[in-house]
Amino acid sequence: MDGKISGLGTGGRVLLLGCLLAALGGCNKKENDPPDTVQPPPGQTMTPVMGGPAAPPSTPPPTGAGQQPPAVTPPAAPPGSGDVPTPPAGAAGSMAPPVTEPMAGAGAEDPMEPTEPTEPPAMEPPPPRMDLGKGDGKDVITIGDSWMTLYGGGIQGGLDRLPTRYRHFGVAGTTLIGGDIPQQWERSGKMASTVIMTGGGNDIMFSGGCNTTEACEMSVARIQTALGELWTKMADEGVKDVIYVQYSKDAGTAPQGTRPTTPPPPIPICLSGRINCYSLATTDLVMGDLPDGIHPSGTAHDRIAKALMELMEKNGVRR
Repeated sequence: MDGKISGLGTGGRVLLLGCLLAALGGCNKKENDPPDTVQPPPGQTMTPVMGGPAAPPSTPPPTGAGQQPPAVTPPAAPPGSGDVPTPPAGAAGSMAPPVTEPMAGAGAEDPMEPTEPTEPPAMEPPPPRMDLGKGDGKDVITIGDSWMTLYGGGIQGGLDRLPTRYRHFGVAGTTLIGGDIPQQWERSGKMASTVIMTGGGNDIMFSGGCNTTEACEMSVARIQTALGELWTKMADEGVKDVIYVQYSKDAGTAPQGTRPTTPPPPIPICLSGRINCYSLATTDLVMGDLPDGIHPSGTAHDRIAKALMELMEKNGVRR
């Protein structure tokens, strides 16, 4: 989940005309085979669809004065004229449906030859984002748990030492799911362009949410859902960028063997274009410097703060 989450590309699909005509019963005919015939309904006469200038199906005119003569279907246009030819007859006992729109490949080309698959046009890369610049710090806030506050002031203390003047709302011991971390956003006044946050660690440690692999996968899914709800609210209230600081792999009390090995899917709001989502991996930044096995040291927090600033500068995030 490192770096900015991006959307998926699109591919092209090619319809092979030969297969379409086969479905209409016209791919297995030979040059000398007679055309398929269909028994007409009672009271009607019918001539083969293929075979030159034969008359179209007709119905005897009704008797009586004032009746209009029946409509006559015009003959099919010659091949190559640009109009859609009358399709060949279908299997015995049925008629091929009329084609109302030109099919891919129709025209001067041999309609029996399948078209070659074509590569979709190359997608132009998005233009570089305008750098939102560095302000006085009032439009950047931090929220989260004890990783934000403990040992050297946590990540918040590391950011202060850069120096920055960001507004801090993190509280040790708080949770994400139905807990205080979403309320920290509310208490901030909801006036920010950038949010730096942690969250979810206490949700797992307090509940034993990773005691088994299955429980851990469910816990991670619930945390993803809670993050999506919070970030959607932030996007609605004007946040441009959110940066989620990951916990290092060797931190915490959850058993190593039950932790998910597959990254979770992207959070939908992050694919919408309404908010830019970033994630900072910290295992290589913490380097095992965890005095209590859970929280990084003050020195490790300084390395995290420096990496956060580099991420914001690289991506033009307001800072």
